[in-house]
Amino acid sequence: ASAFQSWVASILGAGVVLGLALGVLAPQPARAITAEQFSQLTYAQVRGSGLANRCPTVESQGSSIPVKSGARIQNMCFEPKSFAVEAETEPGKKEFVTTKLMTRQTYTLAFIEGSLSPDPITFQEEDGMDFAATTVQLPDGE
Repeated sequence: ASAFQSWVASILGAGVVLGLALGVLAPQPARAITAEQFSQLTYAQVRGSGLANRCPTVESQGSSIPVKSGARIQNMCFEPKSFAVEAETEPGKKEFVTTKLMTRQTYTLAFIEGSLSPDPITFQEEDGMDFAATTVQLPDGE
């Protein structure tokens, strides 16, 4: 019985080591990053990291930002997390359905800038990468 326990212990020990190694070596999801942190990275550090298609996070305190007349937004970025398409689900009935992303991760809208007006708050886009061709697949495979 002790030879069997020794054999089982060595197999389990190898499994634990392999599991730990895979956990450490497996690619990790891209984490949030600020614009300041991103600007300090080299091309080699960004390449293959998943960060090239990420919008920087905004670090702020408080729950509101006062908007004054003549204010501008620069380097605004949108990073969609999901895509929905209006589709005909039944004859004559349209609704938004969730889709499967088929495009590689090149759908971030970035470097958008424009003017802000208060009361009611209005953003007037004037420049930036404001479109990204994106291919999705509907639930029925279309």
